Amino acid sequence: MSVRVCVVSLLSVLVLVLFGFLIVGGGTARVDGVRVSGAMGSVGCAGGDDLANGIGGFAKDATFVLPGVGSQAQPAGPNASAPSVASGAPVIDVGARRAGVSEDWLGKVKAQIEREEYKASVNERGLQAPNRAHNLRTYFVDGGIEVVPRKGEDGDSWSFSWRTLAWGREGRLVDVTGVSVEPVADGSRVTYSREGLDEWYENKKEGLEQGFRVMERPEAEGLLCIEGSVGSGLRAEFRAEDGAIDFMDGYSVRVLRYAELHVRDAGGREVPSHLKLEGDRVAIVIDDAGAVVWIWLESSMFFV
Repeated sequence: MSVRVCVVSLLSVLVLVLFGFLIVGGGTARVDGVRVSGAMGSVGCAGGDDLANGIGGFAKDATFVLPGVGSQAQPAGPNASAPSVASGAPVIDVGARRAGVSEDWLGKVKAQIEREEYKASVNERGLQAPNRAHNLRTYFVDGGIEVVPRKGEDGDSWSFSWRTLAWGREGRLVDVTGVSVEPVADGSRVTYSREGLDEWYENKKEGLEQGFRVMERPEAEGLLCIEGSVGSGLRAEFRAEDGAIDFMDGYSVRVLRYAELHVRDAGGREVPSHLKLEGDRVAIVIDDAGAVVWIWLESSMFFV
């Protein structure tokens, strides 16, 4: 009994070391024994480019073979068949289970990899965040962002940029372009802090979320506006049916959508708002007269 316990304990350690190796190095490992296979998400190995600190990922639909316990771990003979794999669900053989592998453990590994995937990190061009779900990469530069396709970014492709120009009451906007502001990263969120106004970006599976937090209600009457410039070779088109702005390439194919604007006061109450497009300038227009709890006001929308 003590020998079996010792063997299982050592195998458990080997499983953890093996998965640790895969998480750090990426790719597929094979050791004779029990098969653990399943779709681990579209996190493919990126050679350290897409994940913070050079962490690679699992190949999609990766198959791993882990050491088994005894001769019962893997079916033998000509009629033996590998475990069936449901879409997105790992299949774990009895030997791997005996070694300590479970669906819950694999789920936690997958969730951790996906969280790492969207974190901002530094590459040779600076602070950036990849978004595999939407094939985007965002560079955070002084005063704004630049968005390019994650695949083909070094070739002849489109690019998009946003720079916040001014904010305040309509007709009395305060110019902010003369103030240098550096991005500060915290996981998958990057923030530009200006006096009275925070501009933030959250990189997530749903897209790149942009938000603004207005710290204090500006004086005077009128609508509250946050104005930015969009620079690119893309054509901006306003969609009256849903209030979104689509950015089209030279083939009239939409490559980006600026949409899902929501503004709330500090009490969580929705505040009326809309987007306005004039040339290369986009304005977020907010009617804050009905904001009940005005400790701060926050807006958010997505680039997808």
